[in-house]
This record gives sequence, structure tokens and C-alpha cells, in this order.
Amino acid sequence: MPGFTGFFEIIGVVITRFHSHRHRIFYSLRRIGGIRSSGTAVLPHKNIHDGYQGYNNLPGIRRCSCWAHIRRYFIDAVSKGKQYEYDYSQPAVQGVQYCNRLFAIEDSINKKYPGDHEKRKQLRLEKERPVLEAFWSWLDQQKPVQNTRMDKAVDYVLNRRDTAQTYLEDGRCSFINNLSENAIRPFAVGRKNWLFSNSVDGVNASAVVYTMVGWPKHMGLISTDILNFCWSTGRIKI
Repeated sequence: MPGFTGFFEIIGVVITRFHSHRHRIFYSLRRIGGIRSSGTAVLPHKNIHDGYQGYNNLPGIRRCSCWAHIRRYFIDAVSKGKQYEYDYSQPAVQGVQYCNRLFAIEDSINKKYPGDHEKRKQLRLEKERPVLEAFWSWLDQQKPVQNTRMDKAVDYVLNRRDTAQTYLEDGRCSFINNLSENAIRPFAVGRKNWLFSNSVDGVNASAVVYTMVGWPKHMGLISTDILNFCWSTGRIKI
């Protein structure tokens, strides 16, 4: 989706989905030190990803928090057992319902106006912003027991209050980052087979390979055909 960017740290690399429909992978020396600024010049001005705080250090970037992550925290806070799933007296269930309402509106907009970013921005402001305002008002009233799952959910969302609304500014911004998470899942699963790389150069080489394989796949092309073309035309050299 144009204008949408997702970042994911995967044992030494960061996969980035660019608005130009290209994938690139940047090596990050450490998860805990943030993302290297040397790989940020080509990034668009808004991005969406998980809650890792290291992305706050990226210059000139407006973060968009993922609402799938937000809803997941409330779902995890709901008491176990089917009898609680529709117990609307539970604050956690109420939180899920607010999120579900936003998801339903977003789904309706995307189905009616696919690819129309200006219309999507307009309808988000008209239909979703009032739900968000009610949600924040409700959230401010919550006083969960400390160290409970509901307490963690409230804390998680309040810490992302601003970034959870960034998507309203631009119709090209995605509401969730599930698409990118699903796209990198094979990499995340496969990393268990090669848990550590021996050198920075080795990780960078892996990044290049995964970019060359992942980008054609995203574009609906056959990766082996693209690689064969690059090899045969001398576009890839060792």
C-alpha cells in the first residue's frame, strides 16, 4: 500500500517496506541501541511498526502505531472463558469493542474506496475520529489494578496516544501493520535455522539476498526469474 512503511528487527536486520513498493533490508548492530541512522535517508516521512522505542531515534519520521497491537493488549486482558468474552461490564471487553468499531469502519472504507487515499482520509476524520475521541475519554477514566494485564494494556495505549492517531493525517497510512508482519514471517521463522551470523558482512549479504527475493514476491513476480535476469545481464556481480 503506497505510503506505508513497516520496520521489523529480525536477529540483526531490519526489513523496511517502502512507499515505492520496494523492500530493503538494513543491518542493525543492536536491537537495544536503536536503528542506525545511516539507513534512514530513503525512508518516507511516516512509518508504521511495532512498539519498539528505538524507532523514535529515526530523524524526520512520524510514527504510526499499529491498532492490531493495541487491540491485542485488550484481548489479552479479557478474563479467560467464553462467558467473559461478551461481558461488557469488563473494561477489557469495552476496550476490545472500541477497537472493533474502528476496525469495522476502516474495513468498510477500504472496501468502498480502495486506493482512494483522499477519500479514505476524509472518511476517517468523519467517522473514526469521533470513535477515537470517545475511546480516549473512556481510557482516561480507567483505573486498573496495578500490574494486571488491563493495567499493561492501558499503559501501552496511553504511551502511544499521539502515534495511534497519526494515520488520520494521511490516507496512505495503514491502520495496522499485519501485512508487513505476514510478509516477513518466513524470515522470522527461518531465522531459527541460522540463529547467529559470524560477521557484519555476513548479515549484510543476507540482507541483500532477502531483498532480492522479497521484493519480486511483493510485486507479484517470480523471484527466480528476476534473479536469473540479473545474473544473465550482469546486474549482479560477486
